[in-house]
Formats: sequence, C-alpha cells, structure tokens
Amino acid sequence: MLDLASREIVLRLLVEALAAANTGYLRLHPEAPWLYASGVSYAEDDDEREGWTDLSETLARGVGDCKDLVAWRLAELRVREREAALPLVSFARRGHHVKFHVVVRRADGRIECPSRELGMP
Repeated sequence: MLDLASREIVLRLLVEALAAANTGYLRLHPEAPWLYASGVSYAEDDDEREGWTDLSETLARGVGDCKDLVAWRLAELRVREREAALPLVSFARRGHHVKFHVVVRRADGRIECPSRELGMP
C-alpha cells in the first residue's frame, strides 16, 4: 500500500497521461465541444470500478468523474487557451477508505472544480 504522498504523485501523473491523450484528441478534432458546453455532467465512478475515460468516451457517455473532467479541462486550457494549468489532487478519509478528488489549478493560482460546475453536490 502506498502512503498518501506517493498516491498523490501517481494520481497526478495518471491524470496528466489522460490529459495528454485528450490534448491529442483536441488537436485532431478542433470541432470538439468545450467541456462546459458539451452537455456532459458529473457522475462518481462505482466503488468497485475506477474507470479512466478519455474525452471522446466521456462525451459519448455523457458523464465523467473528477479525473475525467479535469483531464478534459486541462487539455482544452492547454490547447485552446495555451494555459499551463495543472491537476491538484486531495484526499479525504471516509472510515477505512481514502477517497481522492482532483481539481484544476489555473496558471494564475485560481482553483477550478469542473465536477462542481457540472453537478457534483
């Protein structure tokens, strides 16, 4: 089992990998909608399945969790606005489980939560 600091690094790198895939998709498909205009909403993954969906799959499903939405938002900020935004991972304990949440740290330091923007309570 990894400690929280190591988990944070691994999750951040995985989100970056998904954002890189989405960046490639946006370069090939400039007509793709912006995340907030796409009609996609937030939905948490099942506890039994932690899925990682790229932009095209998230768009087709119509829902994404925090990591899927952040990876899409990072890609569009980087490709369409040339902004060097970064993922920010946090953890919370729920009993014996540790849950994580990912948000976007904008280049100017603002924190943006696509999940909240798209329906997370």
